[in-house]
Amino acid sequence: MAKVNFYLHHAGRKTEKAIYLFMSFNGKREKISIRESIKPNEWNKTKQRAKAHRKTKNPEYTDLNDLLDALKSNTLNEYRKFKTDNKREPTAIEAKNLMKSFWTGVSLSTKKPLQYYRDLIEQRIASDDYAPNSIKAYKSAVNLFQEFSNNKIEFPDINLSLFKSFKTFLKKKKFSNNYIHKTLSTIKTFTNEAAKENYCKKLDISLSNDLKVNKEEVSNIYLTEEELKMLYHFELEQRLGKARDAFIICAYTGLRYVDMRKLNKKDHFRVKNGRSYIYMTTQKTKEKVVIPVHSYVEKLIQDYGGASPKISNAKLNEYLKEIGEKAGLIENVAIERKIGKKIQTEHFRKCDLIATHTGRRSFCTNAYLSDSNMKVPQIMKMSGHKSEREFFNYIKISKEENAILIGDNSFFNAPTLRKVS
Repeated sequence: MAKVNFYLHHAGRKTEKAIYLFMSFNGKREKISIRESIKPNEWNKTKQRAKAHRKTKNPEYTDLNDLLDALKSNTLNEYRKFKTDNKREPTAIEAKNLMKSFWTGVSLSTKKPLQYYRDLIEQRIASDDYAPNSIKAYKSAVNLFQEFSNNKIEFPDINLSLFKSFKTFLKKKKFSNNYIHKTLSTIKTFTNEAAKENYCKKLDISLSNDLKVNKEEVSNIYLTEEELKMLYHFELEQRLGKARDAFIICAYTGLRYVDMRKLNKKDHFRVKNGRSYIYMTTQKTKEKVVIPVHSYVEKLIQDYGGASPKISNAKLNEYLKEIGEKAGLIENVAIERKIGKKIQTEHFRKCDLIATHTGRRSFCTNAYLSDSNMKVPQIMKMSGHKSEREFFNYIKISKEENAILIGDNSFFNAPTLRKVS
């Protein structure tokens, strides 16, 4: 059975001392400050209450004692409720949560990881700071964790050993290494969010070192400048034309869909030295970018009344594949995926691989391949990438394109040696 006591903090030389709530249970003892203080000579050590007299001396201490009584009652009730609901003693962190529940008004003792994760997803949906694809990925990761845990996992159970078991569970489902990495990373991030609210301890787990799960380069496609120009001029019905125009804006600005959809001339276009530039803070990374306005983008924004075309991300992804097929982008593309230690090759039509993000990838790759000799740091200033390693993993050029790009380098064009007689 738990016991609750109140003691003064003895450290320091201040006249008033902080009052602490101590809870003893199952051979353990935890304490928290109750955010109140009192002079030692006004404190009754035996009764563990303030020396209060309603009519004569320190009548305000009557309210303090009422607070102490309420704290004691609430803490013991929460402790009993926790034991009944969970069939076990609370951990140290959980015990402190029980003691804090008086101020929060929420019984923290029974909140399970899955409930916390789903609540966190709902908060992120409401904040409008997260893209639909991110929300979809979060839900997928939590659903898999629910299937793995069968709703029986509690915060004290989440540790390295559990993550290793979860990794094995995901591998048996034949997911790609990147998908496993993303799923584990999501659960780790969500758990560490819970740690900030004292539901559990922070997870000090390295996915690459402790779990041996590393992200790999993804074989995504890009569209060449010739293909983009062809799409820009391709005759399409209004439904598909709007999708094509939104994609073209992404492909000539490097903006993600979430930033492209809010692009407008009033808020983001500025003229410097006779040239138009886009000034924007990206939603995902909060990076400030400045991008020269391509003539295609200028014309499209003007055609849509000074703003980007309005179309949902789902519809855009759906229509882009139809547009690609109509435009003849149907050549075979081989995609390699690593499942465990095996590499599997799958074949697709190029049009079936075109998605919203292909536009941003095309921008970065085409800028890198352009004959204007743009330097990588210059492109990164526009794309918002923070490291060259991240950038080079992102752009998509073949080994042949790379060889052609550097073919004129002086290293490969050394002067002919003259014969010495």
